[in-house]
Amino acid sequence: MTRIALAVLVCILVFQGTYFRHRDTIAVPTVDWLILARLSACAAAFVVGTVLISRKVSWGFGGKSLLFYVLATGISAVNSPYFKTVAGYFILLLGASTLMLALVYRARSIAQLERIQKIWFLTVGVLVVKDALTAMFFVGASSSAEQGRLGMGVTHATELSLFAALLFWMSFDPSKGVRRIVLWLWRIFLLYVIIAAKSRVPIAGFTIAGLFYAFFSMKHYLKRGLLIGCTGFLAALLMFGLVIGQNWAGDMSKYMKRGQDTEEFGSFTGRTYIWQHILQESRKSPIAGNGYGVSRLTMGKVPNMNWEPPHCHNEALEVLFNTGILGFIPFLAMIVYNLKWIVCTERLQRTFSKKLALNAMCLAVMLILSFMFEVRLSGKLSPIQPLFLFYLMILDREGYFLALKSTQQFTQESLATSTARSNHRPQFPNRDLIRP
Repeated sequence: MTRIALAVLVCILVFQGTYFRHRDTIAVPTVDWLILARLSACAAAFVVGTVLISRKVSWGFGGKSLLFYVLATGISAVNSPYFKTVAGYFILLLGASTLMLALVYRARSIAQLERIQKIWFLTVGVLVVKDALTAMFFVGASSSAEQGRLGMGVTHATELSLFAALLFWMSFDPSKGVRRIVLWLWRIFLLYVIIAAKSRVPIAGFTIAGLFYAFFSMKHYLKRGLLIGCTGFLAALLMFGLVIGQNWAGDMSKYMKRGQDTEEFGSFTGRTYIWQHILQESRKSPIAGNGYGVSRLTMGKVPNMNWEPPHCHNEALEVLFNTGILGFIPFLAMIVYNLKWIVCTERLQRTFSKKLALNAMCLAVMLILSFMFEVRLSGKLSPIQPLFLFYLMILDREGYFLALKSTQQFTQESLATSTARSNHRPQFPNRDLIRP
């Protein structure tokens, strides 16, 4: 049954995380083969997950918070003018959440958890290659006129860049030989995707997550201090270069601005107008919200903007506007709970594994940085939500794996002690060979 669950997970990642066809962002979605495939995959995920979850399962804080949030997304459909659309998004989230919760709660070893993580890595890696090549070589779905950003018109430059940044840091392991060379070629490709997508928030997340990754990978405080010193020196050098008008610093500044003027850049590409508008509109339905996943259809015309945003461009406002207080409280609880991967990284490395904890920490850092400007967890289902829920549910299993590790250590110590005693036991001569 676990293999079936993993196969369903791959189907969800594929149907939700790659380019199949293009639709108008602000149009009401209509049912077609892709919508039916997504609904079928998540419905199967709900059934399989329900079967896998034990009746005697011990629900942790993350699982309870997730349950209340998913229920809030379903309740938001009642008050929404787009009931069928919200109900469809609710089914997608319910199925994916149930499946991830079941897979993590059923795991009995670190190896099983790392296998789930590896499946996500391989599947999304293939999707990133496919979408990047589609954007580069197919004219009909190539990058749009928006500064030639890789991924626009396919998935989205920001999402493609975020996937590439995650895959880059998740690819590090103690591999040697030919595999190590292949991984570095893979990382070079991912760096190209990140740079060509020209997405500021994922680039910032990639950089800061890398600093966290390097810092917590080092055990010696001298190396950590050297890393902090070099980082501070490079940041000061960049600021100094901007002040004195160095060409290389100016080129970096132009790259980050993407041709935007000071007013547009100062408003975070119009995001401040969206935030003000959403705060006012949220008061109309503060309890249950206006419908999960349909903010682009219910927010109305944003003043002082000449384009229609696909979402609220702020994670907290997206949740508050879509699901109201009922969804905002459990969602915020999940975000705060997931910060344990950052605050308690060293302890969690000892409890689970170094690779698992560092990867979870990188995702947490990137999501916190994008919390203010993008919608990654509270929007429609993508490969990010299953990965976030995967690491979130692992925190609920900390007590189990601590007890398991203690038991294994006790068993190993007992075996070592018994072996040592047997080796040091005094040897008596064979009594039959002793003559009186």
